Amino acid sequence: MKTRDETKAILKQAGVPAERLYGGIRLNGFDLRGLVLRYGDLRRMPLTSLGTVNLTGAVLAEADLGGAYMWGVLAEGANFSSAQLFGIKAAEADFRNANFCGADMNGAWVIDADFRGANLRGANLRGATAYGVDFRGADLIGTDLRGADLRGADLRGVDLTGPNLTGANLEYAKMDGIQ
Repeated sequence: MKTRDETKAILKQAGVPAERLYGGIRLNGFDLRGLVLRYGDLRRMPLTSLGTVNLTGAVLAEADLGGAYMWGVLAEGANFSSAQLFGIKAAEADFRNANFCGADMNGAWVIDADFRGANLRGANLRGATAYGVDFRGADLIGTDLRGADLRGADLRGVDLTGPNLTGANLEYAKMDGIQ
């Protein structure tokens, strides 16, 4: 895990002004396409907000983003593999083709987000709220969705033989062509 100072140095190199990095990280509106923050720890920095940040293609593998606010994030093709994302709050976020393999999203609150083509293999979404989330073409093999609230989620064409859906709420979910 990178130290707080190492994480801040990487963000400064990416063009984030120093005043946004103290008293709580506020990255709202920044373009951080291609950022590499492997093992970065933003959770320990209070008020972490990633609202409307462009993280397209960013590498946040094994980063600790627990509890982060991610409203309107653009993270197409980003790598969140094995990241700590428990309790995140994300709405209208673009996670198309992103890699969440092995990520811990336990208790996440995700509304109207786009996970089309995302790799969620082995991810933990136990107890997550995922209203209206688009999972078309996502890899959910081995994903833990026990007790998840998937009301209105789009699961069309997804292979549901692998994920654990025990106790999941699938009310109003679109499930045409599931396997």
